Amino acid sequence: MVDPIVIFIIALATAFLLGLLERLSKSLTTYLFYTALLVMTAISGEWLFRIIMGGSGEMVYTAGFKPPFSINLFMGRMESFLTFFINLVGFFAALFLYRKFYTHKY
Repeated sequence: MVDPIVIFIIALATAFLLGLLERLSKSLTTYLFYTALLVMTAISGEWLFRIIMGGSGEMVYTAGFKPPFSINLFMGRMESFLTFFINLVGFFAALFLYRKFYTHKY
């Protein structure tokens, strides 16, 4: 299983790279944007599927330490449903706005 923290890492890395790569190629940044949304949705869907099929939630500690030196994230049934739903709606909204994304700056 992929850690849920990877969803945040992908989102932050993509936001950073979109600013750098926009001057090189508009189609490259569009492809990167949609790929990142699809991967984040897939990770959320994998967690939702695993938990629905009888898995248990998991606590993820950032920075390899336990609180109070890090932030702990819990991915349970409700959290996996919400992250999947939010990412799915974001992906479909981005597909709907494809023409505007491609013609205007991000």
